[in-house]
Amino acid sequence: MANILILSKNFETERPMEQALQLLGHEVFCSVSLTLNNYEKFLEQSGSDFLKYFPIVIFSETLSDDEVAYAIQKTAFQRKYFMRKSDQMIKQQIHGREILNIQTNFTLEGLRLLLEEVVKSKEMSSEVSTDIISDLNLSKTERKTLDYLIENEGVVVERKLLCTVLWNEVSASRLSELSNITTRIKYKLKNKFGENIHLQTVWGKGYLWKNSDD
Repeated sequence: MANILILSKNFETERPMEQALQLLGHEVFCSVSLTLNNYEKFLEQSGSDFLKYFPIVIFSETLSDDEVAYAIQKTAFQRKYFMRKSDQMIKQQIHGREILNIQTNFTLEGLRLLLEEVVKSKEMSSEVSTDIISDLNLSKTERKTLDYLIENEGVVVERKLLCTVLWNEVSASRLSELSNITTRIKYKLKNKFGENIHLQTVWGKGYLWKNSDD
């Protein structure tokens, strides 16, 4: 079971999805407040801690690309697994974050299998994160960097996004500091395990975490 947040502009549009998720045993909350114009007001009323209870966020097809991109860049959403309702079953990336699409004509069985895969991948990432971080002597900032990269396994995380996660700002000095942090993490991984097969620099884009060298 997972706690799932659906972001939409219309409650009625999301009722079939909400009911299907509830039948599958998931806790679901649907909000029409977290749109481009209402985001800050929503956080003032509910508090940012509210969002930490929803590791999975589903964007409705009623939201525009700009609204999805806006939410993804916000700090409160940066440790989430993103999904989006769409006519096609494809993956897309916005600001370096992978978004798995759910077909609007979904079946209950198809939705169940998809959510099982998502929940399993998050649990596996959490286990790997705990095992690796516990074996490394990391500073607070190094730990936060590595934890975020592991939670986004297989996704190239843009350097600017990481700066926002760590310091809520992007500047030349912060980008330079980030380079130093990832260099130290790579060194510690290699020093501890004999080689670094996990953390990779994707030149001109950002950083990629892989659980294996496959």
